[in-house]
Amino acid sequence: MQDVLEQSHTMMMASPSIDVERLRQVPGWFTPLDQMLFGWLLEWQSSHGISGDLVEMGVYKGKSAILMGAHLQKKETLVVCDLFGRPAGEEDISPSVSRFYRERLCRQDFEANYLGFIETLPRIVEGPSAVILQHVQPGSARFVHIDASHRYSNVRQDIASAQVMLLADGLVALDDYRTAHTPGVAAAVWESVLGGALLPLCVSESKLYGTWGASSQIRRDLSEWLAARKLPHDLHDINGLPLIRVAPPKK
Repeated sequence: MQDVLEQSHTMMMASPSIDVERLRQVPGWFTPLDQMLFGWLLEWQSSHGISGDLVEMGVYKGKSAILMGAHLQKKETLVVCDLFGRPAGEEDISPSVSRFYRERLCRQDFEANYLGFIETLPRIVEGPSAVILQHVQPGSARFVHIDASHRYSNVRQDIASAQVMLLADGLVALDDYRTAHTPGVAAAVWESVLGGALLPLCVSESKLYGTWGASSQIRRDLSEWLAARKLPHDLHDINGLPLIRVAPPKK
């Protein structure tokens, strides 16, 4: 089953001409399964005529931004936002995590990693994610990845910003929705699902994917794609909302 994951991952990544082995060497927490889901969702949008900018809040060393940049269509822009080691203030998760980012994150590393795969840098916003709406027009994005501050209040604001930035049928990916040391993310994400009209499409072990637009067709197509590649998944009901759980294949 692990071979199935590797083969599907390579096939999905081959479309935007990204070297899978080289991407693995970029530091960061972006599993092969989530890389596949990112790739499939972005390609699904392209194949259905959905065009708009891509936005990432929280980039670390650029692993997910590289994949997003590889899926840009003509006249689309990738916008990334990060503190890049600047004093975090409200963005602190905890002293230990904050120290890790200050010591290991810098804009130069991100730019070098990105340019190793993509010829042109994305539009870079150096600052807290709270300023993102000053740089991205409402209703202009088709895909937003949220992985910035992990405090409840900040994540809640990032989700609200994503809803403003996205097209009617745009997609959002939310990182660390179930990680033990980020309970604020879980609270903000499920609050948005149960009370804020965010429709969940699927979850991996690391990320929740959703939309504020139509969801039935993309969910059906995703189920068929997962079944065709024999990737383990099952369907859950969250207060009347269908949700696909995609599990990593067993070795």
